[in-house]
Amino acid sequence: MQVIDIVRILALETAVQPGSIALLESARLVARLDLAADSRTTRSLMPAIHGQLAVLGWKVTDMELVAVSQGPGSFTGLRVGVTVAKTLAYAIGAEVMGIDTLEVIARQSISSDNQSESLWAIMDAHRQQLFCAKYERDAEGGWQLAQPPHLLGIDAWLEQIEAGDIVSGPPVENLHPQIHPQAILEDVANFAPRATTVGQLAAKAYQQGRRDDLWGLTPKYLRLSAAEEKRAVRR
Repeated sequence: MQVIDIVRILALETAVQPGSIALLESARLVARLDLAADSRTTRSLMPAIHGQLAVLGWKVTDMELVAVSQGPGSFTGLRVGVTVAKTLAYAIGAEVMGIDTLEVIARQSISSDNQSESLWAIMDAHRQQLFCAKYERDAEGGWQLAQPPHLLGIDAWLEQIEAGDIVSGPPVENLHPQIHPQAILEDVANFAPRATTVGQLAAKAYQQGRRDDLWGLTPKYLRLSAAEEKRAVRR
């Protein structure tokens, strides 16, 4: 029998409000904390992390891997999450890993047990647009990426939905009257990405040998911010 070393993981999800923190031993959840709406700042996130560690009697130096939701999502939330993850990993000598936020949403789908062949994960990009990615069933019954994360207008996305597609993500709650009537809507409790899933995906990737470069890890914004777009127009 193969023996798998237990890895203590700190997982951060700050791509959407309110966000969450999870502590895991490999893929096993040990503790989870939903953040307050005003806790997605560098100054407030660190005390929340230390407080959760203290509850378990763990030290921050016990963490061997810091996993973070890498985007797409909120510009501010992603910047804070990735910055804290990199700073902490560097300070304690831990590995760091970014996890795609849309993949997190897809992996949370409990509708995946049915025979649907396609799944859409979406997030609000504002301005009548969505961040979206499409997954298709693989030979082992899991999901493989069919369309990588991209920016799409809401109407254009709605036109791509087919009967039997699973759809999940925070915008589904408001868009469901417009979605194909034969699409399968994920349970609302699974729409928002969770730190627990971030940690579990990171644990699996870590055991498979994946290691991310600390200095190369950056948020996946998928678009310019409003301020950057204005500056680009002025040029």
